[in-house]
Amino acid sequence: MSCLMAGIYKAYDKKMINPNIAILISGYGKNMEAIIQSSKNNDLKAIIKIVIANKDCMGIHTAKELGFKTLIINRKEMISKNSFEKKLLSILVTNKIDIICLAGFMEILSKEFIKYWDNKILNIHPSLLPLFPGLNTHKRALKLGMSVHGATVHIVTEHIDKGPILSQGVVRVFKTDNEKKLKERVSKIEHILYPKTISEFIKNLNNNQINDIDIEKSKNNEKNIDTLMSINV
Repeated sequence: MSCLMAGIYKAYDKKMINPNIAILISGYGKNMEAIIQSSKNNDLKAIIKIVIANKDCMGIHTAKELGFKTLIINRKEMISKNSFEKKLLSILVTNKIDIICLAGFMEILSKEFIKYWDNKILNIHPSLLPLFPGLNTHKRALKLGMSVHGATVHIVTEHIDKGPILSQGVVRVFKTDNEKKLKERVSKIEHILYPKTISEFIKNLNNNQINDIDIEKSKNNEKNIDTLMSINV
């Protein structure tokens, strides 16, 4: 990995006017769609340059139908993790990507890959981190009898789901909830939270700081969605 990185395009600090974003997915791509819609509405001032998947999935077909450049780098067809990341890096470099947004991307990235992008890889996780890192978050929240649950947008580091938190969205958990119902409510707030956080992240990078993301009541009419919460980084 280090050999590939040496002497080529580096993730760089610059004034980000309509930065190039790559969205990495593995599944349905609903958060991807939310980011795309925010960009189309000009709420997110960024260019969705490419959508990349690590396998054939519904989200990649949706992105293609919406007119976006897409690519599948099938992890199972690659000889090793290193070869997968080399190809991924090459594509990102060719497309002059500034920010990477993971949106249900089910691939653990290496320390070297993450370091290369210098705190410009974002992820959304379906829990109120540091609670419930990893998988099956809704099931675990219900099992422990949590009264609230939600989603977190954070910067990706080598420590899985432990990077600096940028924002969180909270939903109430009801006694009548099952995993499906809870997941649906968390997903709704994810689709508001992620695009807004990306937008604020870009603004704060341009100001050379990562400050508070404004607390604001969700505009969604679902009464079960409470609020978007800011977290200092």
